[in-house]
Amino acid sequence: MKCQSKCCILFVFSSYSTRLCLINLKYFPAPKCNLYVVTNMVTLFYQVTHTAWLNRSSILYAGRDKWSLDPRVTLQSYTQKEYTIKIQNVNVYDEGLYTCAVQTNHFPRTTFIHVIVQVPPKIRSISSNISVSEGDNVTLKCLASGKPEPEVTWKHLSAIALDAVSEGEFLEITSITRHDSGLYECKAVNDAASVAQRVEVTVNFPPYISDTKNEGVPLGYKGTLHCEAVAMPIAKFEWYRDQRRILNKLNGVQIQNIGRVSMLTLFNVSEEDYGNYTCVAINKLGSANASIVLYGDIDEDIYICLSTCYIMAFISIYLSIYLSIYLSIYLSIYLSIYLSIYLSIYLSIYLSIYLSVIKLNI
Repeated sequence: MKCQSKCCILFVFSSYSTRLCLINLKYFPAPKCNLYVVTNMVTLFYQVTHTAWLNRSSILYAGRDKWSLDPRVTLQSYTQKEYTIKIQNVNVYDEGLYTCAVQTNHFPRTTFIHVIVQVPPKIRSISSNISVSEGDNVTLKCLASGKPEPEVTWKHLSAIALDAVSEGEFLEITSITRHDSGLYECKAVNDAASVAQRVEVTVNFPPYISDTKNEGVPLGYKGTLHCEAVAMPIAKFEWYRDQRRILNKLNGVQIQNIGRVSMLTLFNVSEEDYGNYTCVAINKLGSANASIVLYGDIDEDIYICLSTCYIMAFISIYLSIYLSIYLSIYLSIYLSIYLSIYLSIYLSIYLSIYLSVIKLNI
């Protein structure tokens, strides 16, 4: 609300109530203003003889007498200090200039209040949920009304685009891609309130195979091949072996399609089952295929055994080399010491005997 010496601008919301309160005085200071109430209360200097409230040229109240036929307009206070009327459930037609006229025993006084009604925004028309093909041009519409005129913005509610993508009632998307699919929010905002509605955009595109992996399975075991395809609408899957389509639940084969993943399961793999398999993903816009290989693999138990044997062989070789080196060194030292001692003893005995024989001959 903006107030001046003899004029006040009052902002109110549609469907709310407002009180208009003024009194003629020796002078008119700025009224005390808030959102819903306009009051002016000061000490009286003159005797008030006549009062009236007017809306443009229509008299609402003259003193205590109601002239208005509108049941929403009522008299709230009529004293020497305050003259107040109340308008309930305000609408846009209540906007305009209101005049409080006061006649004292000396001279008349008047003051004016300009009521501005604010209407919360309302989305009158918005595009329906749509489904388009990738590459198409798309226009989203969101028409809103309110007072003041609401500001309209569009936002793409996705993890990679959370900022406003367009300002205005129309959102233009040229050559739309699959990344543009999702929810779009239209928001209308003015000084009174805000309102939002959403539109879902579905972008259709042909399938492409996003994930496959060759699988190794031992003979007699269960093997499962996986095929994942991204598409809109969701793709249907077909499996082939050597140009021959594989049917579900025939020859020990099971096919399961869960969302965008298809699984081909062979419950008892034989030699004939090894080879190339083709996964085909199909929707109304096209198809895609990928080749997956099922190959023979070593039984897990055999693999564990071989791993254990390998480790044991490594340990055996290591120990053999270690013991060989250790024994060689040990035996070399032992024999050296043994021979030294043996030769020393042998030579000592031999020399003693030899010397004894020489003495006897002498």
